[in-house]
Amino acid sequence: MLGTAIGFVMVLVFTGAIAALVLSLALPNKAILRDAIGELRCLSGYPLTGSTCAQDQIRQADAATAAANRQRAAAEAARQAAEDALVSGDLEFAQGPELKYGVSLVVGTIYQDAVTQSGLVRSFCWAIVDSGGLDPRVGVATRDATGAITVLDLSDTDLALLELDAGEVSAALASCPWPGGTT
Repeated sequence: MLGTAIGFVMVLVFTGAIAALVLSLALPNKAILRDAIGELRCLSGYPLTGSTCAQDQIRQADAATAAANRQRAAAEAARQAAEDALVSGDLEFAQGPELKYGVSLVVGTIYQDAVTQSGLVRSFCWAIVDSGGLDPRVGVATRDATGAITVLDLSDTDLALLELDAGEVSAALASCPWPGGTT
């Protein structure tokens, strides 16, 4: 069986080499053959160095990396802002509904003037697990001053801590007690 497979591959390579030789002799313009080989290499994922195909692949990879880095930086900035607000005690909290026994929603809001609760800066919606004084929080979403809500990605560990599935958490987002209601 292995011998048959090797023989088949050898026949294919030999046939391809003969076809390439015949084409190179039959075509007076070798650029057509060179372009065809370049396109075949591009389609197979092994572009020629310096070809436009290779440059396009590099540009696409760079764009995807840049987009992922921007998204990661935005998520990190939102997480850091929430941590900073928690540490400084500048959050005004609103208790939301209980999702299930021992898990409820809470929104913490940062205002420019905390006394009059004016000039909303950002709000954070957390699912809080009541576990006898520890009360771990899982960030669910953030809302900026314009009312735009950003849903945060939850890890499998977060979902296990809440003992909820992703669908239940998504449905719970409508219950976050945002200041002034949802937009």
